[in-house]
Amino acid sequence: MRLSLIFLSVALSLSQFAVASPNEAAENAAMAAQPYEESPKGTDGGNAGGPPGNGGGRGGDDNDNDRRRPGPGGSRGDDGNDRDDHSGPRPGHGGHRGGGKKDDDDGHGGRHLGHGGHRHHHHHDVCEQALEHLQTVYELRLGYDRMYATNHTEIIELAMNKKWTIPKAGGSFKVFSKQIKGTIPITRHYNPKTRRHTLAATEAQRNELNAKGFLPDGDLGFMFPTSICNTQPVEQFWLGSMYTPKVYPGGRTYPQYTPVNNFVFKMDPTEILQARRSQYRSQGIIGYGYPLTTQPKPRPVQVITTRPDCREVFKYLTPVYEVMLAGKQNWLYTTSHTRVIELLNARPRATIKAKDGVFKILSKQVEGSVSVCRMVNPTIKDHTLALGDDQKESLLAQGYFNDGVLGYMLPNRFCNSERVARLYSAAAKNHVFKLDQTEAALLIHRNRYKDEGTLAYAFSMRAAQPEPETPKPY
Repeated sequence: MRLSLIFLSVALSLSQFAVASPNEAAENAAMAAQPYEESPKGTDGGNAGGPPGNGGGRGGDDNDNDRRRPGPGGSRGDDGNDRDDHSGPRPGHGGHRGGGKKDDDDGHGGRHLGHGGHRHHHHHDVCEQALEHLQTVYELRLGYDRMYATNHTEIIELAMNKKWTIPKAGGSFKVFSKQIKGTIPITRHYNPKTRRHTLAATEAQRNELNAKGFLPDGDLGFMFPTSICNTQPVEQFWLGSMYTPKVYPGGRTYPQYTPVNNFVFKMDPTEILQARRSQYRSQGIIGYGYPLTTQPKPRPVQVITTRPDCREVFKYLTPVYEVMLAGKQNWLYTTSHTRVIELLNARPRATIKAKDGVFKILSKQVEGSVSVCRMVNPTIKDHTLALGDDQKESLLAQGYFNDGVLGYMLPNRFCNSERVARLYSAAAKNHVFKLDQTEAALLIHRNRYKDEGTLAYAFSMRAAQPEPETPKPY
């Protein structure tokens, strides 16, 4: 009995390797000759890392002679934001080819889902926030020393009174005025013995500078330690001494080195190349900021057509004083009587146009008025005025600095206001502002000033508050 079972088992095993009949062999050969057909492509991933894409279509059964390959995976999902800041969309995986047996059992067709993009909200928010807090870094020079600053009041003081120069109008690069997620503080340091300034980004750098005799000199701003949000690197350079060969009579040359020991920080590729050619040595990247061309999202154009309340306007009128600084046709405008006295005492040759003022503007913003900023160009020693943000940004790009708010003026002619003309002299390289049209005409014809248009509308020194309206009888 046991021997019979063994023979039966062997027979069943050999039956699996039986030679196919002629008909079956022909069918198999024909099926093998057929090209594979791909299953349909999987669904693409959704926008902004949306729903994942499906895999390829289901593979067919062997009984149906459906020799389809697995379909390609869904296309990669869109990035989570406009910047590829670690947005990780991945392509979908294709479906696996169906299995199958000789019987009618269905093969297992592939329907695996592709992985769509994963949206990273926090990077998008950080980038948007970074653009809202941009401030320009300016490089100032005094001999071999280089100093970097963002405060306009400090820059004006150094350039006007301390003989520092600003080699590049518009600044060098941009950092952040406020610490946002992922940024690090950039601090300024000064060595009183060597009279040199530099910057530091880490505690290790600050400790090293402190050991070398550098003292803290305030904060510059904030930067990213790595490149995200399309920021660009700011490279630090150092120059210990400058090789300047000295030529003696007879043509003999002797090496000569001039001690320099200064630090510079560059983002512009042209300036970096120039620093390398000037024997400066790179000390690595201090941080990542934005180039000067980077601007925040454009603000909506402010069109003020609202008619102001004239009684409210006259309530806040204040005189503007015009001071001509000594040694040059250069007019400075201020509403502070204290500052006028300080200027006259500090500069004996300075004169004031009219002790009571030249025209009146608003000391407080009311509906329908726009701020007016004092702007200074230390290079050409020009003081001018800017109405609103657009004029201010345009002057900043030309090398001017914000010297504070003068007051508020009307962009349109309301409440019996009068035109304030903006005049410019190319020869003297300065601006002057006149409400008196007779004075403006004299400057144009005698001093060759050019009328550049209307700054805004202000009030003469004789302007008085209008009388209250008397109710009309019925």
